[in-house]
Amino acid sequence: MLVSSADYLEPRIIQTQSVCESLERLPELPVRILVLSSVGVEDPSRRGLAARLERRSSELGVGAGVVIHDAQFDKWDQLLQEPGESRYDAVFLRPSSLPADHFEQDRPADHVMDRLFGLLGDLCARFWLVDPEPNAGDEGALRSSEARRLALCRTLVGRGAPPAIMPSCSWEPDELARFHEDFFERALHDSPLPLAVGLATGSLDASASVVVPMGSRHGLDLGRLLENHRSRIDAASGSLAMLHREMEAVSALDGVNAGDVRAALAEDALQRTRRLDLVKDACDEINRDRDPAGWSRLSANIQQLAALESDIVQARSWIRSERGF
Repeated sequence: MLVSSADYLEPRIIQTQSVCESLERLPELPVRILVLSSVGVEDPSRRGLAARLERRSSELGVGAGVVIHDAQFDKWDQLLQEPGESRYDAVFLRPSSLPADHFEQDRPADHVMDRLFGLLGDLCARFWLVDPEPNAGDEGALRSSEARRLALCRTLVGRGAPPAIMPSCSWEPDELARFHEDFFERALHDSPLPLAVGLATGSLDASASVVVPMGSRHGLDLGRLLENHRSRIDAASGSLAMLHREMEAVSALDGVNAGDVRAALAEDALQRTRRLDLVKDACDEINRDRDPAGWSRLSANIQQLAALESDIVQARSWIRSERGF
């Protein structure tokens, strides 16, 4: 389905001149989402987000294709001491406050920026979302809080952090909660990040902001993983054809039990061809559907191909040993 800019509220895009190394890496499965919240935040939009995302994931039929981890932090300098996993593709950050620099109230404290920048790099995050403070105070305090949030995003992305998403501070708690879930769904549809944010904003009366580095790989970029997988299938097809020719050369040799060897090699060739055909057919179906439910199937499909690739390598090694190479 084609979507025009008239169908959604376009986000405010802030482009930096930086390059994010995490976005150059080939995406992996399952998609890992980290919900990281301040301890003791009572805003309704901040309660149960991980559970809501898991429920939406289940409704989409994603299954094992997505893993969601919920964590809390008390102090910024102790932000996620034990992440649980070495990789998280997206971080939903929900602070109760954003400490200001000692001399500039519109700038975050250095230890906040340094700790968050290091964490995003360690987790190989592809994007992160930072919510507004739930109780920023009067208009002046809110203005300062928003200035710090924007400075945080621009500074970190400018250093090489992944794209940052800033939901509007004018949204009501239920609107923010709805945005979280709708954005999560759009991201799983592998929409480019600005489009995912815009579509998730829907009919809300204010747009979100997105701070991006240079390039166009902004989002989960799972389509690139699928294309890489299809290339590997083509390569495996070539390797399998070469293996079959080598097996024919071995089966042509005379010797004890030559007939049994030829029959066994022919059966092996047939089984490998069938396995590759199954992988191809499943990949074609995933590529045709391009929906969130396909990512768990893609993960299994990649594992099946890897097993076949390993089998081909072992078979060719056996042939070389039989021929005295």
